[in-house]
Amino acid sequence: MFVLQPSTFKLPYESVKIKTKDGFKIHMFLILQATESACKPTMIFFHGNAGNMGQRLANASGFYHKLNINILLVEYRGYGLSEGSPSERGLYLDAQCAFDYIMQRSDIDHSKIIVFGRSLGGA
Repeated sequence: MFVLQPSTFKLPYESVKIKTKDGFKIHMFLILQATESACKPTMIFFHGNAGNMGQRLANASGFYHKLNINILLVEYRGYGLSEGSPSERGLYLDAQCAFDYIMQRSDIDHSKIIVFGRSLGGA
């Protein structure tokens, strides 16, 4: 499956694959501000049902530049480059995994976390 990369929008990023508590690898893009990323808020971005995180990079680019924030784009199991099949329980586990990942990073201010979801991502 083809998933657009943040570099398409000239965004600096890390491609992250992390294992969920039930053993599936999910894919995420971490887009950090070039300077003082630890001082900036970080948005955990959950996309909608009809697509993948690559299709939301234009939105993420707008948030990144206009709000001056870091962004973690999360790809649920069964979507894009993540393993597994979608399920309600799986979405909860994937969201928890993304949050735990952000909380273990030392270059992110843990008191400035924003959770954003579109459609399914907001449910």
